[in-house]
Amino acid sequence: MFKNLFTFLTVLLIGLQIPLIVLFSGAQIVSTKIAALKMGITETEKVAKPVTAPLGFMGVANKVAAVVPAAVSGIGGGIYTILAQGQENVGEVQNLLNKIINSMYVSIATTILLIILLALLNMRLFFKNLGFSFMLGGILTLLNAVILYFFFILYFETTFTYLYSMARSGRFVLGLPFISSFVRLFAKNFIITIANVLIIRSIIVGAAILGIGILLVPVQRLFIRKR
Repeated sequence: MFKNLFTFLTVLLIGLQIPLIVLFSGAQIVSTKIAALKMGITETEKVAKPVTAPLGFMGVANKVAAVVPAAVSGIGGGIYTILAQGQENVGEVQNLLNKIINSMYVSIATTILLIILLALLNMRLFFKNLGFSFMLGGILTLLNAVILYFFFILYFETTFTYLYSMARSGRFVLGLPFISSFVRLFAKNFIITIANVLIIRSIIVGAAILGIGILLVPVQRLFIRKR
């Protein structure tokens, strides 16, 4: 009974890690862009309404203009150009991105360990259980794309206004990590660009992982027959 329970929990945790890895991977793209542009931005354009919010959780009382120093390539060849106020913001943004990237590596390592644990718990049904994990992860990753599109593309203004009001009050939005920092540090066009990248990545990865998960079930049947 306990073995089946641990197997179920392991399958569930693997499935939950996959969409997290995809979401965290967006920070790598942003970090690469910023690293390239730190050498010098030749043409910049200031956004009409830069995001401002107090850095309460960092012990800074005054408001700062939080506009990201980067020009990020958008989907379909479009380019969003965002003006930096100074190198201080660049360093702060990079630190935030590094934390997210580190979280991605932790999720990857956790997933690998969970897959090994899944094999140790029940090698006979390993491929079937792994298939269920991948199917769950694929579905959740595709769901990520839907949620991102709904909140950050279709109803972006409402979402951004809500998140910004929460960040101004010094509260973390729903207790989620990095949300307040993102609202404070990133301009609107930049957040939309990140959302676009993550939506496309979530669709591609989610469909691929879901397909692999479906294929692993018949592989399990072949494995049992051979034994």
